[in-house]
Amino acid sequence: MSTEASTTPPATGLIGSVDRVLKEFLEQRTAPGGTHLKVSFEVPAEGYEELVGEVYGNDPTLVNAFLYDIQEDRPRRTGGASFDKDSEDSGTLRQAPRWYTLSYLLTARAKKAEDQHGVLSTLLVVLPAFADRLPELLRFPQGCSATAVFGRSQADGRSLAEMWNALRTPPRPGLELAITVPVVPDAEKVFVVRERELDVDAGGLP
Repeated sequence: MSTEASTTPPATGLIGSVDRVLKEFLEQRTAPGGTHLKVSFEVPAEGYEELVGEVYGNDPTLVNAFLYDIQEDRPRRTGGASFDKDSEDSGTLRQAPRWYTLSYLLTARAKKAEDQHGVLSTLLVVLPAFADRLPELLRFPQGCSATAVFGRSQADGRSLAEMWNALRTPPRPGLELAITVPVVPDAEKVFVVRERELDVDAGGLP
């Protein structure tokens, strides 16, 4: 089974499109024992176990992909815009995209350590493949491509510990996935106002 490429996501649904592509890719993979992975995006805070339990039961193959940080990739910011002339009187104005990195912490919900380790081992294998295929799975205009870095930490160990403490839940071993995507403004149709040349009769001037 293959994951089909997504259509170009609108800026308003960008994060949802990334979530969907990640979920579809992972849920086609199997954990040890031959059972397909399941993916949720819940905040692993107090009440998390009860919340996901209502939907997934005690499924030991559940992966939780917690989107814990969004940062603009400022070094990639460029100003200005491009103008493509369509005719003598009109053209298309395209603003430069801005790039944002979505940082996910992927953890295994299984209660037994061996089940957790089995799911995490599967992720160690499939996440690099996801990073390789992401540009074809999620497409953008203006020749922009999404990229993914597996294992890059957006937070140091202390801030991760602080995050777990703020969530009031015991820490779990997890893997980090940073996905960088462009926010591409819609192209604008621009009409050119041409100045008319006026003939001035200078005969009456001194």
